[in-house]
Amino acid sequence: MEIKIVRLNSGEEVLCDWTSPETSGPNECHVLKKPLLIIPTGDGQIGLMSWIPYSNMKDDEVHIKESFVAFIVDPAKELKAEYEKATSKIITPSGLSVPNLKIVGS
Repeated sequence: MEIKIVRLNSGEEVLCDWTSPETSGPNECHVLKKPLLIIPTGDGQIGLMSWIPYSNMKDDEVHIKESFVAFIVDPAKELKAEYEKATSKIITPSGLSVPNLKIVGS
């Protein structure tokens, strides 16, 4: 899994599991798996939302021609962690309290 921010020529910034094309050229395609759109929410914060939520993407991936990609960069570690949390099928509880247990030897 290679998590990247892909900036499209349209100005959209997409956070995704990215695969580079095997060769370079205007007809080659990048594969964006589980793409989420990065949106500013105000006060210097950002949010993540489904990219093209009204589509029926096969295997949660989309192919983008190289000519539509402005640049690709690594996300900050906090953003990467949020992406992994948002796209994981594992549900992690919040506010879980653990009882105070003692280990007793025999």
